[in-house]
Amino acid sequence: EPRLNTQQLNLFGEGEYSSTPDSASLDVTTTATWEIWGNFYETGTSRAYLAKYDTATTQRCWMIARTSSLLAGEMNIYTSADGSAFSVEKWTGLTDEVGCLSVTYAAGVIEVYWNASLLTLGSAAGTQASLFNSSTPVRIGDNENLNWWSDTKIGSAKIYNVALTADEVLTNYNTQKSLYGL
Repeated sequence: EPRLNTQQLNLFGEGEYSSTPDSASLDVTTTATWEIWGNFYETGTSRAYLAKYDTATTQRCWMIARTSSLLAGEMNIYTSADGSAFSVEKWTGLTDEVGCLSVTYAAGVIEVYWNASLLTLGSAAGTQASLFNSSTPVRIGDNENLNWWSDTKIGSAKIYNVALTADEVLTNYNTQKSLYGL
């Protein structure tokens, strides 16, 4: 059975998360790739898995999350160009197993991969051509102020300042998958 390795973050929904202070290397505005390993197949609860997104101020940038209204296997990415208004892209195709979720962003074009396979985007509410340069910290397992705690184990989370190609996503997946028993 696939499993997370010994380097995982154990987040069990009780206010546990990891927070990394803002830095220039985390300020992705026109290109990015977010890569996160875990099992994100759940229903009924809002969860934030990786976010630079503060809802109490005008510091919204991006967030990979699911809302309670989504079905199992569905996920959202929230993006903002001005720190206030946001758009939402929804996709489906996650399976009930540990895997690698990669989201690439290049000048408003979002592509989502599950275990290096391209998923189909569902609904969109207007993609942002650039992302807001937020000063909020990056959080793994929650977002700022919403208390969308992640009740899961997250094995790895990475942020790249480039939009990886499909071949690069596949190479990353193949390089790391043995760490998770895949």
